[in-house]
Amino acid sequence: MALTRSPVAATCAIALLAAGMGIARPANSALISRRATTGQGTAIGLMDSFDSLGRIIGPVLGGSLYRRGLTLPFLSGAVLFAVALLLAAAWVAGAGPDPAGTGPDPTEQGHA
Repeated sequence: MALTRSPVAATCAIALLAAGMGIARPANSALISRRATTGQGTAIGLMDSFDSLGRIIGPVLGGSLYRRGLTLPFLSGAVLFAVALLLAAAWVAGAGPDPAGTGPDPTEQGHA
């Protein structure tokens, strides 16, 4: 957002970010609650806790990295994203069938 001086462009960027979070947040909650066969409340609570922790630590760490070099926050973000992508790919590959057995029945009408 610091790259624009236009309030309209900044508002559009924030709206796009909010839309992305509005799509991702319910999907993350659903994914975690369906993967947790027991203790769904604990799993969602942990997700919320780490989300809040990231909102606290992220700006402090990003500011520290920025002081050391303009590209360091972006490079570290790319590395973290790559690690998360690899972990997600490994998780999906080893997921197998729905552990809770709550997935849609493919024989039901509309799922064939």
